Parts: sequence; structure tokens; C-alpha cells
Amino acid sequence: MIRARIIKNVNDILDKHQYFDSNDFVITTKKEYSGTELKIVYNLDNRYELSIRVPDEAKEDGSYEFSGTLSPGPLSFQEKIKFNKESVLYTKITLWMDCIWSELCSDPVVKEIDKQREDINKILETLSDVPDEYFSKEEVSTLTERLNKLEEELKSQIEHNTKNKKDLEKQIEDLIGDIENLKVTLNSTKKAGWRKNFVTKVYKWVKDPNNRKIIGDGFEIAKGLLPNEYKGYLPEKID
Repeated sequence: MIRARIIKNVNDILDKHQYFDSNDFVITTKKEYSGTELKIVYNLDNRYELSIRVPDEAKEDGSYEFSGTLSPGPLSFQEKIKFNKESVLYTKITLWMDCIWSELCSDPVVKEIDKQREDINKILETLSDVPDEYFSKEEVSTLTERLNKLEEELKSQIEHNTKNKKDLEKQIEDLIGDIENLKVTLNSTKKAGWRKNFVTKVYKWVKDPNNRKIIGDGFEIAKGLLPNEYKGYLPEKID
């Protein structure tokens, strides 16, 4: 079995972390063939666990061969690890807690991205009845005029709402680039494809918290600039 000294050291490492302490975890040990499994599980989500096989005996050179898994790891949700020093055990525990904290901070963002993708797909499903044809010259002219007006409206919103233009320069550049893409593709993309492109871009603008700070009620602006037959392909509002 693992010595009490090791368990005490593990608790000390857990308590030293900036965001966690030993009360956030459950530590268990289980005797196995030629070693003991040391398992640490995060109380709030048992998907997050560290499992290490602590050997019962040293190798001929006097070193100990540890092996196990981290969930999550630095790159994959579960990663295998091997090392041969006790000190590395404590380093791996700290690394594992850092990965948990990173996962906890990133998870809401990932969920929001997945939700946005799901919402966009639902909207795009409604576009299946759009005619498989190109825009006429008159339609291209009308939509180009409306997109130019949308660009001016968004620029006005940016100038009004942005205090530090340097920090938001990239977001502004992306917004204007999206509008230019919409104008250029009017001449080369069929109606169904262009409308999907438009819906996706408008949705992206207003669902991104950074963009929302810049363009304010840009969703309503975009809807207002569309011909009536286009408005039906957008939701009434975006929460």
C-alpha cells in the first residue's frame, strides 16, 4: 500500500493550487497486481480524474516506474502518462488541476459555440425551398445598395460604441470583410447559397459577445435592410 507520507504530500499539493484545495477532490487507493492505484476525482464532475499506478518495488537501477492517465490532459481529454520519479507525481497532479481549471473556463464558450452552430443549422434547414438560380442584375444592384447601407450603419455603430479602437480593430475588420464577401458573391453564387451565407454571417455578428459590443442592435439593422422576402429566413430575434 502507499505510505501515508505520499497521501499527505498529495493533499498538500492539492491545497497549494490557486483555484482548488483538497476539499474539492476525493482521494482513494486500491491494491493491484505489483502496485497500488492512486485515484483523485474532482467532486463536482467525476469525468475529471487522475489515476496513477504506484509501484510496489523499484527497478534494478533503483528507479520506480509510475504510469496512469490524466482526464483532462493538456491536449486530449484523457492522456496516458509514464514517469520514474516521485517528484514528477506531484508535478503531474498540479498539471492535471491546471487542465481542469482550463476546461472549466473553456466549457461555457464551447457550449455557446455548439449552441450557435445548432441554431444556424436550424435556420438553414428552412432554406431548402429557395430557387436554385442566380440573382438577376436588378437584384444584385438592389442588394449591393442595401449591403453598402448596412456597412455604413455598422461603421456608424462602431464609431459610436467603441472607445478603444485599437483593441477592437480586428473585430471591425472582420465585420467589414464579411460584408465585402457578401457583395462579391452576389455575382457568382446562386440564391440559396448566398442566403445561407448571409444568415450565417448575421447570426455570427450578433451572437459573438465582442461583436455585440460593437454593433449593438446590428441584427435589427440587418433585417431592416433586407427585402421582405429575405426577412422570413431570419428568426424574429436572437437571444
